[in-house]
Amino acid sequence: MTGKLLPTGSPVDTVSIATPLATTGAEVVAARQDFQVSCVDAANPFIFITASQLGLRGNETVAELAAITPTLMAIRAAGAVKMGLALTIEGALLVSGTPKIAIIAPPSDYTTSSGREVSAASTDILVRAYSMGKPHPAIQMTGAVCVGAASAVPGSLVNQVVSEVRLSRSVPMDAPITIGHASGTMDIQGDAERKDGLVEVKSGSVYRTARRLMEGTVLYLDKSVSV
Repeated sequence: MTGKLLPTGSPVDTVSIATPLATTGAEVVAARQDFQVSCVDAANPFIFITASQLGLRGNETVAELAAITPTLMAIRAAGAVKMGLALTIEGALLVSGTPKIAIIAPPSDYTTSSGREVSAASTDILVRAYSMGKPHPAIQMTGAVCVGAASAVPGSLVNQVVSEVRLSRSVPMDAPITIGHASGTMDIQGDAERKDGLVEVKSGSVYRTARRLMEGTVLYLDKSVSV
């Protein structure tokens, strides 16, 4: 959408949002709070932020994310301006579709929305994505591709999380990455290279599985055979 893998030109940026501190009578006293984010545009423009900056674990349920949503939307709007997708914060808040925002964190045990247990050992990164101003029940396919691309960008927040996990497990960085999302897991892969001093993503892949839902036999009348 922006025409650049890193719309801001940097793998990590700082965005500042206004946060209310206290109310004195009818007056609201506010302050500025800074957050580090990675703005990446691959398949869909995304803003990635680490859960720890928000006081979260990263394995929260969709319901548990409701309380942090206003803060996430403010960060998303500030990131949209940095990415050149909006001229003002106010304008960015009027557009819910793009860019999207996602919370990321190192692996930890969690329970999916359907009650299935996912172990920390079975994932490489936790992602809690948002879409249209609400927590996504899983993760968008384009979001998964963007995570894969971001993981291949040296210095990005996604790359930092995945690199640390891969190093601790002695797993090659070019191996497929397993995302732990609110509804389960998804395997992805990003392939990038440096070209003329810039990072260029060569491909982004999402691995999906399919299961047979039904099978049967259909009978038809062969008109070439007389009956």
